[in-house]
Amino acid sequence: MARLRSYVLKATYEWLLDHGYTPYFLVNALHKDVIVPKEYVEDGQIILNASAEAIENMYFDDQGVSFDAGFDDDMMRVYLPLLSILALYAEETEQGVYTTDNEFTMVINEGDSDNFDPKSSDDTVLETKPKKGNLRLVKS
Repeated sequence: MARLRSYVLKATYEWLLDHGYTPYFLVNALHKDVIVPKEYVEDGQIILNASAEAIENMYFDDQGVSFDAGFDDDMMRVYLPLLSILALYAEETEQGVYTTDNEFTMVINEGDSDNFDPKSSDDTVLETKPKKGNLRLVKS
């Protein structure tokens, strides 16, 4: 099944690059199947520079994001399952997408507020969890 979250993350990543920003991933490093350098994990999270100068072979799919990155002169393949990604944002402005406490909700920070808080935001909210439809069978 195609995941909207993957498309949102990829579009945000490309938007950040197109506008000359430095994209960063904030990741829950304790999430199952995450592959990141554990020595850089703090409080269960890791922040990864995803600029074109810092990584190679960026790949988005319906399960996650992967790329090659160097850490202390050692290249490694990084893998981020979609639900492990807590945010993808610009280092310079903090514009980007952030998850809330509900793992199915993403908040967009347009950069209009100095006090952006993804946990209690009035910014644009994207619900990525499927909702029940309101279709009903009508007999004729």
